[in-house]
Amino acid sequence: MDWFWSHNIPYIQLFSWSHWFYLIFFIFCFFLLIKNQKTIAKKPNKYRYSLLTISIFQQIILYLWYLDQENFPVSEALPFHISRISSLLGILYLLTLNKHIMAYFSTFAYLSFLAPAKIHPGYHALGLSFLINHVITIILPYFAIIAYKWRPTLKALVKSYFYFIFYLLSLPLINQLTNGNYFYLNQRPLSIFQSLSLQSYMVLLALTTLCLFYFFHLFLVYIIQHRKEIP
Repeated sequence: MDWFWSHNIPYIQLFSWSHWFYLIFFIFCFFLLIKNQKTIAKKPNKYRYSLLTISIFQQIILYLWYLDQENFPVSEALPFHISRISSLLGILYLLTLNKHIMAYFSTFAYLSFLAPAKIHPGYHALGLSFLINHVITIILPYFAIIAYKWRPTLKALVKSYFYFIFYLLSLPLINQLTNGNYFYLNQRPLSIFQSLSLQSYMVLLALTTLCLFYFFHLFLVYIIQHRKEIP
């Protein structure tokens, strides 16, 4: 079981076979979602509770691994990475069906799939956790559109961006208190950003995120306008 649970398993490389597996698996899941949208629309709660169960299972795997293998290091294991926050927001949505879903946070999951940083292969516990987390995070806005007729609004975009800015501004203190690297503010994914000061890097992240949220909003609106309504 070392291949599944050991902390010595190396990270995947960009466009390695493991990386391609992640991308193909995501495309396959997205295809299943679109193909079965009529069935989902007829029995939304059945699929909602299935997604909720899988998401909770993912959280259990993640934190059991940190407890068993790393003695739960606060520098890495706390739920302050954006993917973990997105996963918790997804669970909250599936529990409450609050109309305001943090769909815009899912844009970061796309980036993680395209350029994975410090990610284990899919046969490892953390790799499996990563895969479940990011696939559900990405498909959840589309699931909400299909199952519960959720619609993106500019108000939701602004509110989500406000929450992101609050999160971003709190990170330097969190990283200082935990000696962590949450949101990769200190050890950055791309070396070209290492020369930037923390303040400049955070401004860049804020502006980039605003663009990501806005273009994702336009994309969702376009999808909804050109999508055939399910009878």
